[in-house]
Amino acid sequence: MTEAFIPVQMTGMTAVSSRRAAFSSAYAASTLFDDSNEINVAGLSLNVICQSYPGHQLKRLLEYGTRVGCLFIDPNPCVGGGKRATRTARSSRCAGSSSAC
Repeated sequence: MTEAFIPVQMTGMTAVSSRRAAFSSAYAASTLFDDSNEINVAGLSLNVICQSYPGHQLKRLLEYGTRVGCLFIDPNPCVGGGKRATRTARSSRCAGSSSAC
């Protein structure tokens, strides 16, 4: 990827990885976060903070003023309607009986 093809809002990006395992192997959580002033994560990237970065190190970052922003998706975005609510209702109704589906 060359600089000419990177949108202006992504000019801070230094690398792109198409596979999570390859990214995890190349960049340890401590390498990514230890000297950060600001950390913003969303989606699957939350796993790096939650599973790969020790809580005491995260606490230390916060105590030294690092800003951490975590975007969590709403687990029930379609309650009362939509495909997810329909799928959830069908799953509940079908528990233990595939013929009811």
